[in-house]
Amino acid sequence: MSLNVWTSPDDVIRKEIIIHGKSELKPTENCKCYIRVTDTSIGELHKFAQTYLYVLGNSDTAIERNLDNCLMYMLIGEVARVTFHLEVICSFTLELLNFETEDLIYNWSVEKKLSLALNHKTRGVELFKECRYIDASHRFSKGLMILCSLPIGVNEFVTEVDNISLKDIQNLKVNLYNNLASCYLKCFDYQTVLKLCQKVFEIDKENIKALYKEGVAFYELQDYEKSQGSLMTLLNIDSDNKAALEKLKFVNIKVNESNVKVNAMIKKMFSK
Repeated sequence: MSLNVWTSPDDVIRKEIIIHGKSELKPTENCKCYIRVTDTSIGELHKFAQTYLYVLGNSDTAIERNLDNCLMYMLIGEVARVTFHLEVICSFTLELLNFETEDLIYNWSVEKKLSLALNHKTRGVELFKECRYIDASHRFSKGLMILCSLPIGVNEFVTEVDNISLKDIQNLKVNLYNNLASCYLKCFDYQTVLKLCQKVFEIDKENIKALYKEGVAFYELQDYEKSQGSLMTLLNIDSDNKAALEKLKFVNIKVNESNVKVNAMIKKMFSK
């Protein structure tokens, strides 16, 4: 392959350099990039036709997330013809005019990481309310990625990390895992919902929201006894939870139906 052509590992992005950049530095997460996009019929990219301040990583669509990946392999002054192989093929000319350097994520302060993770959570909730579940999930995942980079020792008993309450950090993690599980629930990926609920339970064993989502996921996977167990555990904590009480009615019907079938099979077996 030509040195002027770069293709992403997943073959989604193809970048052919028209003019080479001049510096050796490349943008990283949270960099403020000054970009310009031309020669495209993609409406979403028209806002970049004039010099545009683009914060790398602050993306809400598949096109923007791939734009992030592309920019991380560009130099200041570089001009390239870019093609994204998505549901609709997107082609355009991209110019990286300049960018403001940013420390790598492991050098960020705990306060900065917490603030950025919270911003991702807030934007993710907005996207979720718009029923943009995949876009929301990327925001929640980005927030978790940032929080998981915090230097918390596994065998250490701490209440603060750089003067930031560990409880606040863990609460935000729980919210992000729960919100991410909600996205996967909407996308019918129940196995992933169960895995994310387990992540919540590692921090908060009696988390009501995770117990409810776990109960729903087991129900959809037709594991009615486990669904019943999750919802009963929830109701032992919050006996008036209306959503759990309502869901449990359907679960109990399925469990009873299953028990009737099993009893009938046993009776048939021993009647021969």
